Amino acid sequence: SMRTERYRLTRWVQRDDHTKLIAVELYDHQTDPQENQNLATDPKNAALVAKLTEQWEQGWRGAKLKSNLK
Repeated sequence: SMRTERYRLTRWVQRDDHTKLIAVELYDHQTDPQENQNLATDPKNAALVAKLTEQWEQGWRGAKLKSNLK
């Protein structure tokens, strides 16, 4: 998982093969602070998921990046 000021992205990968993605979760803490609605599968959020995934793939270095995603 990683968190920006507004979003939390979680990517679930297979334990023995981290290249195999099982599920993705995306929550908007501005509109859904209790994380009740997963936004990751909504096509209108595809670009946001892709951008956050790029940051996530960079590990802790990506987490240090300032995001324009507000």
